[in-house]
Amino acid sequence: MNTAAQSTTNPATKTPETVVLATGNPSKIKEAIPLLGDLRFELRPQSDFQVPEADETGVSYVENALIKAYNAAKYCSHPCIAEDSGLMIDAFDGELGVFTHRFTSRFESLQHANQHIIDTINADSNLPRTARYVAVAVYVVNDRDPMPIICQGIWEGTISREVSGDSGFGQDPIFIPDGHTQTVAVLGDKFKALHSHRSQALRQLSEQLTSLYS
Repeated sequence: MNTAAQSTTNPATKTPETVVLATGNPSKIKEAIPLLGDLRFELRPQSDFQVPEADETGVSYVENALIKAYNAAKYCSHPCIAEDSGLMIDAFDGELGVFTHRFTSRFESLQHANQHIIDTINADSNLPRTARYVAVAVYVVNDRDPMPIICQGIWEGTISREVSGDSGFGQDPIFIPDGHTQTVAVLGDKFKALHSHRSQALRQLSEQLTSLYS
């Protein structure tokens, strides 16, 4: 499923003046704004409204994205966009998944977590190196919106044999997209903005919002 967006999602068709990005992650904000830049409203981070971080208790990307969106909408009284993403590693039976951040927080640093992933797979030649980034982006009109817009992006690839590259964040230094021989962290931010799971989901969302408010 590349997108699960409903064209009749929200009854409100008046273009909002402000839409809030429901994340406290500066890297995600930096990545999202250019992808949503053609929309006819002001995009503001939830930090402008002192929105507390949501407790991500969902067991799916959709659930966690909606938890974040509804949480922000409750505090800021504006429509909200939220995203949840993770890296699914076949050698780890599909994990890290929605628990990617929780997994990496167990280690001294993100670099140590990424090295652990590589070391585990390198230690067993029978383990597959295939993996995929998954992102779900959602849009809600308010904290009671029963019909959110939901879009999904998937980026297939493999786990590298060593940590490589300085750009990006998360597992970018160990993820090699299909059709390439370098990690996302080496390929760079411009490449990521064109191809990533998050850019896929947010572009689909942008198209849905353009249609909704046209």
